[in-house]
Amino acid sequence: MKCFIFQKWKFNSSFQFFFFANIVLYIRGLLFKLKHGIKLFCNEAAVCVFVSSQVNKANIELMRKLVCNGPDFHPGANFIQQRHMQMKRFLKYGNREKMAQELKYGDVVERHMIDGDIVLFNRQPSLHKLSIMAHIACVKPHRTFRFNECVCTPYNADFDGDEMNLHLPQTEEAKAEALVLMGTKANLVTPRNGEPLIAAIQDFLTGAYLLTLKDTFFDRTKACQIVASILVGKDERIKISLPPPAILKPIRLWTGKQIFSLILKPSRSCPVKANLRTKGKQYCGKGEDLCHNDSCEKCRLRDNDCVIISASPGSFINISQMIACVGQQAISGSRVPDGFENRSLPHFEKHSKLPAAKGFVADSFYSGLTPTEFFFHTMAGREGLVDTAVKTAETGYMQRRLVKSLEDLCSQYDLTVRSSTGDIIQFIYGGDGLDPAAMEGKDEPLEFRRVLDNIRAVHSCPGEPALSRNELILTSDSIMKRKDFLCCKDTFLEEIRKFIKTVSEKIKKTRDKYGINDNGTTEPKVLYQLDRITPTQLEKFLETCRDKYMRAQMEPGSAVGALCAQSIGEPGTQMTLKTFHFAGVASMNITLGVPRIKEIINASKNISTPIISANLDTDDDPDFARLVKGRIEKTLLGEISEYIEEVFLPDDCFILVKLSLERIRLLRLEVNAETVRYSICTSKLRVKPGDIAVHGEAVVCVTPRENSKSSMYYVLQSLKQLLPKVSPDTTDPTAIITVSKNHVLLEKNFQLFVKMLIHVCSVTLGIEAARSTIINEIQYTMVNHGMSIDRRHVMLLADLMSYKGEILGITRFGLAKMKESVLMLASFEKTADHLFDAAYFGQKDSVCGVSECIIMGIPMNIGTGLFKLLHSATKEPNPPRRPLLFDSPDFHIPLAL
Repeated sequence: MKCFIFQKWKFNSSFQFFFFANIVLYIRGLLFKLKHGIKLFCNEAAVCVFVSSQVNKANIELMRKLVCNGPDFHPGANFIQQRHMQMKRFLKYGNREKMAQELKYGDVVERHMIDGDIVLFNRQPSLHKLSIMAHIACVKPHRTFRFNECVCTPYNADFDGDEMNLHLPQTEEAKAEALVLMGTKANLVTPRNGEPLIAAIQDFLTGAYLLTLKDTFFDRTKACQIVASILVGKDERIKISLPPPAILKPIRLWTGKQIFSLILKPSRSCPVKANLRTKGKQYCGKGEDLCHNDSCEKCRLRDNDCVIISASPGSFINISQMIACVGQQAISGSRVPDGFENRSLPHFEKHSKLPAAKGFVADSFYSGLTPTEFFFHTMAGREGLVDTAVKTAETGYMQRRLVKSLEDLCSQYDLTVRSSTGDIIQFIYGGDGLDPAAMEGKDEPLEFRRVLDNIRAVHSCPGEPALSRNELILTSDSIMKRKDFLCCKDTFLEEIRKFIKTVSEKIKKTRDKYGINDNGTTEPKVLYQLDRITPTQLEKFLETCRDKYMRAQMEPGSAVGALCAQSIGEPGTQMTLKTFHFAGVASMNITLGVPRIKEIINASKNISTPIISANLDTDDDPDFARLVKGRIEKTLLGEISEYIEEVFLPDDCFILVKLSLERIRLLRLEVNAETVRYSICTSKLRVKPGDIAVHGEAVVCVTPRENSKSSMYYVLQSLKQLLPKVSPDTTDPTAIITVSKNHVLLEKNFQLFVKMLIHVCSVTLGIEAARSTIINEIQYTMVNHGMSIDRRHVMLLADLMSYKGEILGITRFGLAKMKESVLMLASFEKTADHLFDAAYFGQKDSVCGVSECIIMGIPMNIGTGLFKLLHSATKEPNPPRRPLLFDSPDFHIPLAL
């Protein structure tokens, strides 16, 4: 086992102690999820990590015991600082029993870490805020950190030698903030998109499956051992009743399902709330049979796709490569280049443009690859390996720039998002002021259907009548006009109205289908149970929606800028490839992934692959789309020719061009021998019309003229090299067109205006259009890589880049225009240059940002430092009037008459 590595202390600029430990990880599944178990051998790390505790009435006996143990035995103490004294007494020497008896209230004892202490746990690299969380310590023997594997996902930890850091908060304020803001219970979901990160994984799922198998039985000893593992944490004192065994003879055995059911109902005394609809029969009345008939649902193997659509076998592209074909292999964003005498490999002919010669792998992994296909696939895989090693530095630097530019953005009490200098970035965070971590749906605060189903199950309301379609709409409108709903925004109330309208339409269709009237006179009465909603259920539903909406509000003081930087930078490290390649045959490679994200946040003026999307009026005709493609895209003469050869006759020599009519027909080109003749004459080859002869529909002969500078042979060879590069049409020579599935033209053009060019979009359409382009492009790039980021984070980044009235990139130059703080710019890049310029020009720094406050060692105006506490103290009465010296009559002298 790897030995533990820990440091006893580190100093900061003010020479204060910050105690921490760094130890190898080990898995411990039996620990409660909110507990953090530390297994330490000989108590060495627990002795070095200690905290200051003030002696009071509740802990004086414990402190005396720790002082007696001293610094070498755990649990013990290292120092004592008496009240109103600055000097500390080291407990390794001296009479510790006497010191323990002399302890008084108010003394400070620096004790070892013990069970129940709040600790901070961190694993590097800290890509997001969930990389450091608060746990409750539990000191045990051995030299490894042990914790529940459900917490592995936010740390991105595995147990192959990972080391993690432990920090022990020293003040009560730090402990309170750590437990409330950084506890695992408060960080179950990621602020990136609201998905849960702390959940059952690995052995939990496997063990639950193995435990509940059909033929799994346990004797009493093993069953009691498994049941005892339920007694953990807050449930360690509950009473568990073992159910009757499923098999009595020859030996009593319990099934795994019985043991698993004890988690839901440990004993017979546990209350059970059930809302069931029992099977019934209909003896009279008319209409269709609404009762549950005996049936058997046939489940075919083709319908059992839960394993296929899961993430374990990979994405749909991986599955397609396994069973269909691997697809086109891309090298540096293009087809396999020619590297062996005008061909990719010696297995192919020269100038071969066949798909197999240019990296197309027609076989699947199941059928196996040919040697050439395997070689091309290896080339693409090697590029991915090199790029994976290189991208770490790129994404790390990108996230550092994002954090530096967004770190001081904070939500205020007036719902605005401001910087440390008071600049308004957003008038309301994300357009609605909601917390991305509190979202239940895709960028939505809650799922109305799930809430309504839960309300129906909890509140059955058997004695109330069902609301009709019109009554449902009118009742909901009257409830939402109450004063307690004024806190909800109009957009949220409008979403509720849309959902209520959808439910009311469903009720109307059901009642029209079965002939149910709204008067309640239809027989049988069971028909009114279909899609039934009562007034109480509707009121509970609306109140629940209101409460969830208010709980989803972004709290003032939240560091929304840092969350935005982490939410965009952290998925960048998960993008395994530099460019994303569409797996389709009739598609193209588009620069996505980390390079595209860098282009967007850098606000690059020159991007690698700009795109224009053109929607055709005739969107259901692929042949017409290919015809338009042929009209726009540049086509070279060498691409539509079968051969271009030189011909030597006894009395003449010329170049013979044989056109491929089949290729021209497939490309939907309007090209023939006459258009080729015209294109050659209008090119820069200096060939006159009289030197070109047309023979039939597909043959063109070009006869060069001998000049005084070179012989006929060299003129012929030069003409043979230049003719394949002649374009037989008049299209733009820089455009490349492809046709997508819905027959939308995608044009890669380096000279025309496209919306992907953010600067051009800002100048042409305005700053708002550029802001929308930034949002859409980042979202499009992330979605194509399977990454989900809440739209509010992307909106904040776009607003920061455009709030000055111009597009500012997240670079050293853009940051200098956004920020004015000298210390912040010096902490980013070019420290000496910024400090020298500030000293030369006499600049001032208000020290209000995050970086400046950290440098100066003062609290920052963000989070819990945003506000001040006002104590409501009673006004003290005025002090009594003091007697004056001359109030005494003894000092009074009568005036002379």
